[in-house]
Amino acid sequence: MGLRAALKSALAQYVSFDGRASRSEFWWFTLFYYGLFFAAGILSKALSGIGSSLVATFGAVVLFSLFLPSVSVRVRRLHDAGYSGWYLLVALLPFLGGLILLGLSLQDGIPGPNPYGPDPKSRPAIDYRSRIDY
Repeated sequence: MGLRAALKSALAQYVSFDGRASRSEFWWFTLFYYGLFFAAGILSKALSGIGSSLVATFGAVVLFSLFLPSVSVRVRRLHDAGYSGWYLLVALLPFLGGLILLGLSLQDGIPGPNPYGPDPKSRPAIDYRSRIDY
């Protein structure tokens, strides 16, 4: 799954905590999410004084608008590895919590369906005959 497909999938399921998210969907969305914050920080430093309040406002809008999708895609990533979404609370543990959550996010998903839904890697067969325009 590429960046565009990952963003489309993650934002289409804006606050859906059901189902599963593949590793590529999770990591592409995470890269995009933190990339926006990095860009806002660079702009804030470059415009220090001129329009830094505008850039800070942009950063806050990004934070609040993409926070729920980022939590949602992380929970669905945990579902893909076979863990409950409540494992997200492990991140609250000092020092080790983030590392444990990183390790859980790096695990490959369970092949085939699991209690949280079908495998996101298995795609349904496309019937090309239905896509022909006459």
